[in-house]
Amino acid sequence: MKIRDVTTRSVGGAGAVRPRRAAQEVTGTAAVAGAADRVEVSARASDVHKARRLALSAPDVRQDRVDAIVADIRDGRYTVTGADVVPRLVEEHLALASIHASYTGGAARP
Repeated sequence: MKIRDVTTRSVGGAGAVRPRRAAQEVTGTAAVAGAADRVEVSARASDVHKARRLALSAPDVRQDRVDAIVADIRDGRYTVTGADVVPRLVEEHLALASIHASYTGGAARP
């Protein structure tokens, strides 16, 4: 399978992926024997990498909050009304509809 003219849109805007040229076509410093490859990373890319690493290292569950809510439910102190829940449900629905519309090219339906 051959892949040609591939364009990527990743963090930092890597741009188009260019196919490798044959060794005899390479010119400049890359053609010099013993030349080392070099990569430069922008400050933004470095910050994104650090943020991603921190996010991935964070726990998925804040156990202290879960334990506190479980204790409140057990002791009868945790109450939730429809008025507390409905605005959040509507907000999430609208956000998901907007995301869906951006992928499908259609208008978001409330």
